[in-house]
Amino acid sequence: MSLLLYINGQLADLDAGQTIAQTKQVNDLNSLDNRQASYTNKFKLPKTATNVKIMDYLTVTGNSSNIPYQKNECSLFNSTGECFVYKGWAVITDGGADYDAVIYDGIIDLYKAIENKNLASLVLDELTHEKTISMVRSTWLNYLTNPEETKFLYILADYNGNTGLTNITEDNPVPQVNIDYLVPSVNVKWLWDKIFSTHNFTATGSVFNTQSFKNLWMTFPKAQSVQGNNDHTIFHSTNFNFFTTTYNGPYRAQFITADVNELSQNQNNIYFKVVDAGTYKIQVQGKLFGRRFEDQEKSSRIRIAKNAEAWNNSQTTYNVNVKSMFYQYPDQYFNGQADAVPFAEDFDHTTQIFQLQALETVSVFISGIYEDEAYTLLSSDENQLEVSLIRVDPNVLDFGKAFTDFSIKDFLNEVVHRFGLTMFTNKYNKECEFLTLQEQLQTPYVLNWSSKFDKKISENYIYGNYAQNNWFRYNYNDKESTHNDNYLTVNNVNLPDSKDIIKSKIYSPERIKSTYLGNTTAQQNTNVYKLWDKEVIENPEPDEAPVKYKPLDKRYYFMRAQSYLAPINVYSETLGQPQLTGISFRENYNNLSFNDIHNDYYGPLQDILKEALIVKAQLWLNEADVAGLDFKKLVYIEQLSNYFILNKVDGYIPGKSTKCELVRVQYTLPDTPNSNFILNSINITGINQISLNYTQNITGIAGMLQISTNNISWTNFGYITINPYTTYTMQPGSYYFRISCLGYSNVLSINIPS
Repeated sequence: MSLLLYINGQLADLDAGQTIAQTKQVNDLNSLDNRQASYTNKFKLPKTATNVKIMDYLTVTGNSSNIPYQKNECSLFNSTGECFVYKGWAVITDGGADYDAVIYDGIIDLYKAIENKNLASLVLDELTHEKTISMVRSTWLNYLTNPEETKFLYILADYNGNTGLTNITEDNPVPQVNIDYLVPSVNVKWLWDKIFSTHNFTATGSVFNTQSFKNLWMTFPKAQSVQGNNDHTIFHSTNFNFFTTTYNGPYRAQFITADVNELSQNQNNIYFKVVDAGTYKIQVQGKLFGRRFEDQEKSSRIRIAKNAEAWNNSQTTYNVNVKSMFYQYPDQYFNGQADAVPFAEDFDHTTQIFQLQALETVSVFISGIYEDEAYTLLSSDENQLEVSLIRVDPNVLDFGKAFTDFSIKDFLNEVVHRFGLTMFTNKYNKECEFLTLQEQLQTPYVLNWSSKFDKKISENYIYGNYAQNNWFRYNYNDKESTHNDNYLTVNNVNLPDSKDIIKSKIYSPERIKSTYLGNTTAQQNTNVYKLWDKEVIENPEPDEAPVKYKPLDKRYYFMRAQSYLAPINVYSETLGQPQLTGISFRENYNNLSFNDIHNDYYGPLQDILKEALIVKAQLWLNEADVAGLDFKKLVYIEQLSNYFILNKVDGYIPGKSTKCELVRVQYTLPDTPNSNFILNSINITGINQISLNYTQNITGIAGMLQISTNNISWTNFGYITINPYTTYTMQPGSYYFRISCLGYSNVLSINIPS
């Protein structure tokens, strides 16, 4: 039959009797990191007037055709309307007397759309935020009430920074969590959906509705420098007068001029009125000449007052009217330095952070060491004072900037590998369907192609590029670590001993866990997701911290979120604002090691590799077979007495026997529910306990309750003993239940909310 080829919407000329051999394939199981497109062989397009025009006069002297450099949309039909390729890609080159063409379709559209793009190209402005205590707490409330809409979440974990006093003791009955050393995590499902919607594709698959996928988070990859990076000086002056209206002081510092002044209108240049609510600190430097009487040198004390313009200037009772308005620091210290300054000596002090609301004021007072002592300052010409009012702004976390080194292709592969997925594209729309290996290899949809069998060409017992031990590996801070790696085994001594088939860009948490949000009677261990390096300082100086925390970069971790229903105090060393909260979310690493991933998703592949059989056979396929090819379906061939995955259709030409690659699968007919046990109802009772009501038609036979989080991989939970049967307390998530007894009962599912 003749072929119809459309390039960029125009019908091209083909030579009479032109054949175009087509190779059809999807992801090849023998190379888990390779996602393959279908293609045709190279064929000739005659340089007719029609074709030259379609090619925008390519190869004609003086042409400026862009055809060799662009996507040329093409569709290929036969004369009866069977569609082999719909809106594929035509790659055109010059073949001398003709044009040479190759057509690609299938997965190529998606991979071309994301080619050379990183996650930052998605425009992740929705994730950009200021890191404040209220923001951290709001992510917990959002996830509690609206988990499907939560884009990012602060998950409590040990990131190897200064966590705070997180463990419960007699002296610390409520955990104190320091948010300065927390990072947010983006929801993997949200990011996955964002990739597909941005590029006008749709991703479907049952795995995306499982709790294992929906409760999967990827950390912000970069720790932040905790102090100093976001300081913004809103006032600075070195030009002051000093005056007092009382016998003993205090003296007020009144600026004459300022080289930085972003204050609101102030009163008498004494009361520094801020425009915005926020976190502030004051730095004071200089040299003061204080005296008791005219001839007695005395040290001075610097005090910071809040809203002190309300002080009645006529009052002389220092303790009652002034001291009550001062910010009182422990032991009268400015960040570890005494606020007392010796006579005529240089000083440089910075206050602890404090909070101001919009239009509130602070001011600088100078007094004697003791409130009731006689105290005077010499003339202002001799006293030197420099004051800076600094707003401490929260860190702004920009996922777009942080994700510039993570390619979209790598991220897609991380998800595909983690859930053992194969992608199938719909040629008529941009829908990408993802199936787990279990769904693909134990599908109930089987094609009987026995009548199409021509002959067997060969058998191969070594499948692809596997070795005896095929490693799935995480990235590690300690490059010698392997504790969350695992391997698929192929029992074939003729293969190489070992091979790394997946090298994840995601980091594994540390091998040694820490105690976090635990107490003296029941310690709770947490994984350590290292985003800071700790450097312990031996014999630190008096003003030097005993531990330094060095921020790390490009550390991507996967984790899950688990509700923590207990009071904790949340604070920030940088921003202050301690707040008590009763709901938060802490880390969980369930089913994220490659050992768990293999158990959950790679059992069917392990069965294929165990006794691999790859058959190359000639099959009589017709145009309807090729046009409607569905790689999701298994193929049964009676002459070979087996079920197969159709791995590849190699060089199909109408009317000829076609070479096909077939991979044997260990397929059994799907289980049908038996009538011995029937699950009638399922409910949540008590504290996250599941109550199952069932009917047993034949007595004397025990049933095993089985549980699954994905309706694919099942785990024995325990023998059914009473009716209704109640489980122990379970973690929030989605669960599936069935009863095994000479077959399986029906399946009921339930979601335990956080």
